[in-house]
Amino acid sequence: MIDQPPSDLSFYEIRIKGHLDAQWMAWFDGLTITLEENGDTLLSGHVPDQAALHGLIKKVRDLGMPLVSVVQNQSDFSKKGKGMNISVAPVKKIEIKKFFQFSSRVVGAHVVTYIGVGVLAFLFLTREFFNPDGIAAQIMRTPDQHALWRHVTIWMLPFQILRGFLIATALFPFLSCLQSWPYWKRVVTIAGLYIVLGQWASTVAGSGTMEGWLILKPEFTTFPIVIKAMVEGFIQGLALSAWISKSIDAIKHPSSDMVPK
Repeated sequence: MIDQPPSDLSFYEIRIKGHLDAQWMAWFDGLTITLEENGDTLLSGHVPDQAALHGLIKKVRDLGMPLVSVVQNQSDFSKKGKGMNISVAPVKKIEIKKFFQFSSRVVGAHVVTYIGVGVLAFLFLTREFFNPDGIAAQIMRTPDQHALWRHVTIWMLPFQILRGFLIATALFPFLSCLQSWPYWKRVVTIAGLYIVLGQWASTVAGSGTMEGWLILKPEFTTFPIVIKAMVEGFIQGLALSAWISKSIDAIKHPSSDMVPK
């Protein structure tokens, strides 16, 4: 004899775009999972209440898979009646809104920490590099070269906004994962990506990068110069990651808009 669920349970079909990887199927234990030929995944089964339905949709959101539809059928275990479509908020619009919320925070964090740490580093660490006979003057625009330095002052802010936007674009696919982690795990992860991959292991030659230590002339990679360059980058990366890790808590998941009240 087959056990039947209580009659007050609702039967739902949740359709998501893309095939669900086998490693995540345990998340939806108790539901029937169908990988359809059109590339969608259909999750079907009895759900006890709206709170449980919200929980299922939250899991779909955390996987980063687009939600196509949620259909409720008033049926028993062995018989499905005609489905009734439930209004689902436009997922693409929700994702775009969430991206711009996230990117605006990342851009703000990057602009402030990059310029702020850069100014402090210039005052206390690297001023000598920008003297007329300093190492920076050999390859960079410096404040004493007024015509050339004007280019820096004009384009500094737009370039940092663009850089912050690119950082946000690279991090956004991992937003749900980051939000599920403790604060310090977020900080260490983002700082590691930014400092290790973006600076120390970068393929761009600089006094603070492995590429620079390999191919730059010795006068650009003396120990004092390397330390000062690395300290500036480390502090800015740590400040940026701490700011981003804190600010993403304010980005709420709009899953409550995806099902009826």
